Amino acid sequence: MPKRTLGATGTARAKMCRWASTRPGEFESVYGVRNKIESFFLSIKRRIDVFVRARSLPVRTVEIFTMILCHNMIV
Repeated sequence: MPKRTLGATGTARAKMCRWASTRPGEFESVYGVRNKIESFFLSIKRRIDVFVRARSLPVRTVEIFTMILCHNMIV
């Protein structure tokens, strides 16, 4: 459950707090997925080089895909 905020009601954090208080089950399931994704990217950054060195978009895509593939082979 996120911390309560004091301030504007239109901010993204305020909307998230309203969502968490009105629909706690839905919020927890979606927020749990976000937590898993963040953990996955953190482990990739720790194990593999953080920088994408390619300049063009197609080559960047291949480089990132290769990083993820290597990460899955290591784990």
